[in-house]
Amino acid sequence: MSSKNNFYSQLNHALHLAEMNTGSIQIRNYYHEVEFHTNNCQVILSTQKDPYWQIASLQQLIKTAKIKDQQITLVDLTDSHPYATLKNR
Repeated sequence: MSSKNNFYSQLNHALHLAEMNTGSIQIRNYYHEVEFHTNNCQVILSTQKDPYWQIASLQQLIKTAKIKDQQITLVDLTDSHPYATLKNR
């Protein structure tokens, strides 16, 4: 249980460092996932991976989408093949 608490503590710290506003964070312990929304985007992270890496990846995706004038609707970083769904503006 302490490793999960450590993950959530690190996730909150990573979100704070990234100055990322989220809605409520839903915890799905049975899937080892957390879900939240930011910038009108649904985000799913793995509790099995480093939260700092996942938030840094999310920031890079948001930056790339902004440069390409696209909007991200979903980011799933739980798999070994993370993906994002983009929508043209």
